[in-house]
Amino acid sequence: GGWRKLVVDEGAGSVTLLCKGMALDVGGIGKGFAADEAARMLTAAGVRSFLIDLGGDLVLGAAPPGRAGWTLQAGSAETPQLNRLLVLADCGVATSGDSYQFMEVGGVRYSHIVDPRTGQALRDQVCMTVLAPDGATADALASAACVLGPRAARRQFVEMEDVRLLVERPGLRPVFDGQTLAGWTTSGGRYDGHAEWTVEDGAITGREGPGGAGGLIYTERAYANLDLELEMRISWPFDSGIFPRMVPDKKGVQLSRKMNNNCK
Repeated sequence: GGWRKLVVDEGAGSVTLLCKGMALDVGGIGKGFAADEAARMLTAAGVRSFLIDLGGDLVLGAAPPGRAGWTLQAGSAETPQLNRLLVLADCGVATSGDSYQFMEVGGVRYSHIVDPRTGQALRDQVCMTVLAPDGATADALASAACVLGPRAARRQFVEMEDVRLLVERPGLRPVFDGQTLAGWTTSGGRYDGHAEWTVEDGAITGREGPGGAGGLIYTERAYANLDLELEMRISWPFDSGIFPRMVPDKKGVQLSRKMNNNCK
């Protein structure tokens, strides 16, 4: 493999390329690293509040005066309705995917990102945004996340300190718009109740109703297939959970059985 023809000597601070005409492309972390260096120079000059943008790879300093942080829009231009507004400071942010760099051959869309395990360009249209302590880390992990895929990337990143992954998949229809409870209902299900449901800080938030009343919130329509991606926080003590296949009544049971039969 190509990487075996590259020798790194940490003691000498050198890199040797063993093949004639061989070149090293640092695009995977280059912009993030350069943004980190720019941030280091600004900090050394006494500048603490800054935003550095190198073509979508960002490094953020302290929040602007009088504000909680820098307001960013995470996601691709292809599905702006799925973009998320983030308020951040003192971190690196990188987005990777095929929104801008791709080619179509025979009706198939190929990303500029290559899976090193196969040598083939990625074809699973996905946009990955990574928040990390610095730009180089965010840049590297965003590209790696595209190759790994959402599930494997989450498993790999979960133990990394101060690393967060946001996934956008244009081919999927979101059940939560991030701002309202449109498409959701609290009645007509198996466990209706008087819990209070709101949207706070971009998240569906449920609280006990009067007298400690509980209750569930349901999607208004049934979905035959789903890809569940979420972040969840529960206060203790709790009696709650997520029910991806709950059917509310006999009609729903018949619909569910019909779906299952069609999938066999």
